[in-house]
Amino acid sequence: MGSYYGAGEHQKLAPVLINSININLGIGIAIAFVFILFPHRLFGLLTNHTEAITVINHQVFWLLPLFISMSLTYVLEGYFIGLTKSMIVLKSKVISVVVGFLPMVLIGWQLHSSNLLWLAFVSYLAIRAIFLSKILQEDSQQIYVFDN
Repeated sequence: MGSYYGAGEHQKLAPVLINSININLGIGIAIAFVFILFPHRLFGLLTNHTEAITVINHQVFWLLPLFISMSLTYVLEGYFIGLTKSMIVLKSKVISVVVGFLPMVLIGWQLHSSNLLWLAFVSYLAIRAIFLSKILQEDSQQIYVFDN
């Protein structure tokens, strides 16, 4: 991204961004589904503690929203860092912690709910992805994403 941006080849930014998102989403969703479909076998390779695998069976479905959120967030974050717009990334992190992560984590901690802790993490990532997407849409002229 940064090399295209620095070289003034702004028309190449959008295709690279779209391809990066598609590839990351594809890989993330595929990995999540493999773990969702075969949790005993795959997590059994990581641990031999049957108690942990039993707990994991109830939590494994969180991998799908987690990997989707991670894919979008990290591609968009890499995009803005490549354009040397790191302050936008920092703002997305601060807003996501305050709005998405802290409220859910505090409630989850009080209620001893692992599902709320998962929700806190997914919310943190999803809010970052939404924030970065909005900035991308609003500043597309300034950042040269979809410049003709």
